[in-house]
Amino acid sequence: MITDAQTNKVYFSSWLPQTCPKLWTELQKVLLENNVDTALLNCTNDIWCRDFMPIQIAPDKMVFYDYNPDYLQRKKKYITNTKMLATMFVRVMPKVSIKFLKLIIDGGNVVKCDDTIVMTEKVFNENKEYSRDDIVEMLRCAFECDIMFLPWDRSEPYGHSDGIIHYLGNNKVLLTNYDDFDSDYYHKFKTILEQKFEVIPLHYPVKRKNINNWCYVNFLHIGNLVIVPQLGIPEDEMAIEQIQKALPDAKVVGVPASEAVKDGGALNCLSWNIDASEAQMVPENSYDKEYYLDLLNKIELETIAFTPYFDWLENRDNLPSTDYMNQLLRYIDNSRKVTEEIMDAAKSALNDPELLSLPQKFETRDDIRHYEYQIVYTNLLLNAVLCNSLQIEDTNKFSSSNVLVNTKTNDIERIASQYHDSMFPEEEFDRFYIETILPPVHDCPF
Repeated sequence: MITDAQTNKVYFSSWLPQTCPKLWTELQKVLLENNVDTALLNCTNDIWCRDFMPIQIAPDKMVFYDYNPDYLQRKKKYITNTKMLATMFVRVMPKVSIKFLKLIIDGGNVVKCDDTIVMTEKVFNENKEYSRDDIVEMLRCAFECDIMFLPWDRSEPYGHSDGIIHYLGNNKVLLTNYDDFDSDYYHKFKTILEQKFEVIPLHYPVKRKNINNWCYVNFLHIGNLVIVPQLGIPEDEMAIEQIQKALPDAKVVGVPASEAVKDGGALNCLSWNIDASEAQMVPENSYDKEYYLDLLNKIELETIAFTPYFDWLENRDNLPSTDYMNQLLRYIDNSRKVTEEIMDAAKSALNDPELLSLPQKFETRDDIRHYEYQIVYTNLLLNAVLCNSLQIEDTNKFSSSNVLVNTKTNDIERIASQYHDSMFPEEEFDRFYIETILPPVHDCPF
């Protein structure tokens, strides 16, 4: 299991700089000063990366899951499609094996503790079609470790374990200051956790307790650096002192985080930190417009759809929206599918020695070879776009604008809307070599 202390790169959603500009400025400064490799993720629908990004269980293993939380059912535009992400990752992380867990969970409800994962029991509430035993078995199979469950405090709608504990290493966990607000839950949590861990509780001896001082346990821990959210209240310094004492060998600093905390999350929620030794999402080649144009010419795609994308790659100013990126990827993927259908028909016709049944486009076997190359070129283009769209490596050049500004947007949307609605339909998921974790099959009692 990859724990925070073993991570060396951190990603954030490309929405974060405009959504929380003050937090982002201060966070970026700390990460830069401490030489932490940082990047932004595109193709996300909100800032809470932790909740929908995969769980890294080894340098070369990632677990995706169904991100469809009950608290976003009336705000579905904020739900990032984890199935789409999983299919992207297969293409841009060739050294990493991907599992897809057929359960609804949030990454914020997964705290990795060496050989154990800690979750709240909300996972059972959101997967009522399965028995508790089946859910536990699926989780163990996916994460390849033991699972510990904490009761779900129904007053907290998200049900995230990363708002309750933080793993410190060496079988120690930091427990948030529940005892300041709800002693019953505090003792329940502590009793369960002590079956496995040494529990270090946070506590803030102030007269007027701030309702948001839960946030300190939700810090960002990457390698030897710990970044603690700060609210501009007396508890700030107390939290840093207690976390520094619990992690004596770490460098502990604070950044103002009220912009995020007011919306119910903090620094762990905002980030996705990984061991990037095998899991780098880096394009093989830097951006080369001529390369793109050459591929587009060979594939016979209209370049108009790529104009905003080229503008972004050249100056990194106006980041294309997630909707635009999805439309662009659908446009490319559809071209590949049409070409493959023609190819399949042509190859079937090759059984006829006279080539009498070849489609009209094919007069010779060389024409078939042309379409074979076209499929190769389309895949090259798709992979190049996926690599660039998944992340922005140079975060210092990022503009606060996340709005696609282009007079031809309507034309692009009109063109893209002609094609299929889903970039990667359900029936195509398995062709990308993703291991799917399904519920166990029970013997029929009859």
